[in-house]
Amino acid sequence: MKYSSNTGKLETLTTDCVVTTLNGARSLAKAMAIDDYLKAAVRDFEDKAGKTLMLPLPATKKIKRILVLGVPKGSMPISEFRKVMQAAAGALKSARFRTAVLALEAFTVADADGYHQARLATTILSAGLYRFDADKQEEQPAQMLNRIT
Repeated sequence: MKYSSNTGKLETLTTDCVVTTLNGARSLAKAMAIDDYLKAAVRDFEDKAGKTLMLPLPATKKIKRILVLGVPKGSMPISEFRKVMQAAAGALKSARFRTAVLALEAFTVADADGYHQARLATTILSAGLYRFDADKQEEQPAQMLNRIT
């Protein structure tokens, strides 16, 4: 797994998936002119820590999917951020795509600056996406995800 960091506007990126909060997804959808689609798709989504929703986007867009992560309202403690990142890892582990972008600016974590958030997110995603299959008798399908930005 390769990890890198970038700055810039999400709507200008080309990626298989953007991982963000519901508010981040709304901002991204507005910038991509698909806010009506997003509003209908997330109608029943429960915005709580640990909840996820994978939304495929129209084929004409540079971003193919949005993984919406539920977060508590306001600033969340580090323990809730861990729970959210574990849910993201669970959703990404079974993903059938190669690249993902984690929009860290969408998360508000108490007592954690950007560096601490990035370090914690990378650690949790690495642990959650790790697969040891050297001793397995049956052939498991290979994990496709190989880059998180």
